[in-house]
Amino acid sequence: MVNRALGWQTAPGRMMVNLTACGCSHSTEPPVRIIYPRDEVTLIAVSLECVVLMCELSQEDAPVRWYKDGLEVEESEALVLESDGPRRRLVLPAAQPEDGGEFVCDAGDDSAFFTVTVTAPPERIVHPAARSLDLQFRAPGRVELRCEVAPAGSQVCWYKDGLEVEASDALQLGAEGPTRTLTLPHAQPEDAGEYVCETRDEAVTFNVSLAETPVQFLMPERAPSPLCVAPGEPVVLSCELSRASAPVFWSHNGEPVQDGEGLELQAEGPRRILCIRAADPGHAGLYTCQAGAAPGSPSLSFTVQVTGAPVRWYKDGERLASQGRVQLEPAGARQVLRVRGARSGDAGEYLCDMPQDSRIFIVSVEELPPVKLISELTPLTVHEGDDATFRCEVSPPDADVTWLRNGAVVTPGPQLEMAQNGSSHTLTIRGCQLQDTGTVTARAGGTSTSARLHVRETELLFLRRLQDMRAEEGQDVCLEVETGRVGTAGAVRWMRGGEPLPLDSRLTMAQDGHIHRLSIHGVILADQGTYGCESHHDRTLARLSVRPRQLKALRPLEDVTISEGGSATFQLELSQEGVTGEWAQGGVRLQPGPKCHIHAEGHTHRLELSGLGLADSGCISFTADSLRCAARLSVREVPVTIVRGPQNLEVTEGDTATLECELSQALADVTWEKDGRELTPSPRLRLQALGTRRLLQLRRCCSSDAGTYSCAVGTTRAGPVRLTVRERAVSVLCELQSVQAREGDSARFECTVSETEITGRWELGGRPLRAGGRVRIRQEGKKHILVLSSLLAEDAGEVRFQAGPAQSLARLEVEALPLQMCRRPPREKTVLAGRRAVLEVTVSRSGSHVCWLWEGVELCPGGKYEMRSHGPTHSLVIHDVQPEDQGSYCCQAGQDSAHTQLLVEAPLFFTYSPLPVATPVPHPLLLSAQLASAGLREFDISMGRFHFFPLFHINACALPLTPYSPFTCPALPHPNYP
Repeated sequence: MVNRALGWQTAPGRMMVNLTACGCSHSTEPPVRIIYPRDEVTLIAVSLECVVLMCELSQEDAPVRWYKDGLEVEESEALVLESDGPRRRLVLPAAQPEDGGEFVCDAGDDSAFFTVTVTAPPERIVHPAARSLDLQFRAPGRVELRCEVAPAGSQVCWYKDGLEVEASDALQLGAEGPTRTLTLPHAQPEDAGEYVCETRDEAVTFNVSLAETPVQFLMPERAPSPLCVAPGEPVVLSCELSRASAPVFWSHNGEPVQDGEGLELQAEGPRRILCIRAADPGHAGLYTCQAGAAPGSPSLSFTVQVTGAPVRWYKDGERLASQGRVQLEPAGARQVLRVRGARSGDAGEYLCDMPQDSRIFIVSVEELPPVKLISELTPLTVHEGDDATFRCEVSPPDADVTWLRNGAVVTPGPQLEMAQNGSSHTLTIRGCQLQDTGTVTARAGGTSTSARLHVRETELLFLRRLQDMRAEEGQDVCLEVETGRVGTAGAVRWMRGGEPLPLDSRLTMAQDGHIHRLSIHGVILADQGTYGCESHHDRTLARLSVRPRQLKALRPLEDVTISEGGSATFQLELSQEGVTGEWAQGGVRLQPGPKCHIHAEGHTHRLELSGLGLADSGCISFTADSLRCAARLSVREVPVTIVRGPQNLEVTEGDTATLECELSQALADVTWEKDGRELTPSPRLRLQALGTRRLLQLRRCCSSDAGTYSCAVGTTRAGPVRLTVRERAVSVLCELQSVQAREGDSARFECTVSETEITGRWELGGRPLRAGGRVRIRQEGKKHILVLSSLLAEDAGEVRFQAGPAQSLARLEVEALPLQMCRRPPREKTVLAGRRAVLEVTVSRSGSHVCWLWEGVELCPGGKYEMRSHGPTHSLVIHDVQPEDQGSYCCQAGQDSAHTQLLVEAPLFFTYSPLPVATPVPHPLLLSAQLASAGLREFDISMGRFHFFPLFHINACALPLTPYSPFTCPALPHPNYP
């Protein structure tokens, strides 16, 4: 018996299947037969469909038993048994794939077999409709691939270049309803490739290409001025790129620069640096930094000049270096010391010292006019993460400007940049944050200007919102959202029912970059409600439903098989302690006793049965609240015996024969033999186990199935018994009738026999007939019909129908149609002498004979005449036609004939006499023409062009009018000649 819950669900549709099986009865009472259907049925259904299996019995009150895969089924919500008069039904309201198998409806004397296969619904990708898409994005940037699946719960796998991907911070996988997404928040060029979203049955391909933003030089903004250094001094050439990962290539006077030999190449984020540790004259020249190796890539050039001898500058005995306001500028043989924005402190004694000479300069500095602000700072409002640039202009241009933020002097750094361009001074604050809001002040001399910087907070929006959740009491629940940017601590708030969350050790709030999570450990019924997550700019809500904890079997009951007289122990483990349950055997509640011991300890419940007999086999079940667990107790009988063996059986040819034996227990294998040879299942032979019964079923028995049969289980045998197959008595109820028809018509023969399930054989003129072409054979119950279409004369003969020993004869007579001409030759046919003439006719029937005559004389095949025949077409070929071959030709076919006149043309020769010199043109000429068939004739012709009449004419053509020039022209019948 099947004792486990099948877990089928309700389906909207309903499917009806009619099944039948054949059997035989050995009792004196009328046997119970399955009337409809008669043959085994195979059914294929889709998951969640309602499957109905129905049998119709010969007796309304006859009981039946249903089996699945050899075990008797038990009615439940997932499997319903119905009885309606003579009809018996097994209903699967919502079939699942595991519900498939072989089902048997056993009526005692007869059985119905059928196979049910339940397949899962196809998982399809409904959007995008195209199976392959080409997508282009900018790098770096955000890439999102999206598709929709049906049904919504379908699982998908994502692949990149053939390898399955895994979710990470750089690659996020999402599923919301029917939508499946793959997101690359910060896609790089190496992320390009082939991405595939695949369900169980379909797949869609995204060909993603990522184009990088062109690299640009940010600093310096324009080409730097030439750099002059003395031998031995260090040189630093630097620039800043728009992308930190971009490669650069340095060259010196067009030759690539390698790291080493006094040169050092460095990369610090977006900055690229070339350092010359100690300059010498060989280091002078043009240095170029190119971003990328492709032709036309952006580049930046530096000019380095190295003077011949080292020069040192001193002020008041202290050596000066080229930095800040002090610039040392070698210009060939000239050495320049430049002090920008001279102050009173710059006055003093300056010394230019060289190895062989020196020169002293006395410098005095006069007070400059007071510093003035030409333009003041302007208040700025920027968004979080943007840059803010404050600008002011002072006079004189070289006046010192001091920048302050909130009263504190600004120190240059990665976030703060100060620059001067003439009288314009700028302060740039990179990547402004909320805490950068404040006052910026520019102080020059005794004047100052201030402006307010206000940083707006970027909207914090939810990219992935909360989803409704269902949980069972005691489970852990995690609510999760994803924001568009990384918010600060406390940027989002978690709510329940519109109120802040209470303090509870079971609640945990965490943030991981863009992800914010609320975890509830061990949910209780009071946790049910609406939860929300909100920021200053967005809000998302979801419903948490908590269902009471259900009692579950952590370790269910297991089937137990023992030998007769032994003991059996059934044990299961529940999800809750202190549960009171009931044990039952075969539906009868068990009570503790000498042979029955019941124990309960914590989560474990145990049943011990002793002294078991064969009658104790059955279903052992445990019931507690809504939980029901069951297992099967099988008590083996040793050894296995055949309680009831097969009996001699006699059946009629074409019927089903069933041999049956009954064993002492259900779990035993039986071997069937015929005439000493072991039998194996086949389309006509089925071996079936129904409880302790074993069936051998032979369908559509024939004479070769007769013989002796036996069965064996272990060392026990039963039989042999004899199966006798009687020849089915067939008689002809309605004889064939002879048919007379004309050629081309149809003929129909009908014969009625006494049996329905009998196969007949048709013959015509002793030749077997098969359906196809002009022959149509069909059967309508007991009536057998033969239809012959498009009759031919050779179809005439004897028609025979035979079914078993019975046969019926009739005569088919076909009246041939008279032979007629379908296509005749033309009344006249003209050919040139020496050529070949072909006369062709078509008659109404292929294979017929025709006779050719010339002037009433029959022609015979030879070198002159060739007679051809192809189907209904007949041809007469006359080779090397001469004038004597012309005349009247006739083709005779039966009583019909066709006539044609053959004309033969010979060449025509013209001669003419020369004209006198003074003859006017045009002038009539007299020409003579010799016709092979018409003698000498005279014609009129004008100079240069001619026509001739009364019987023949020549198409207009130019003639050579040279005296005594012979010429030849073909002569054709004149069109006006009657």
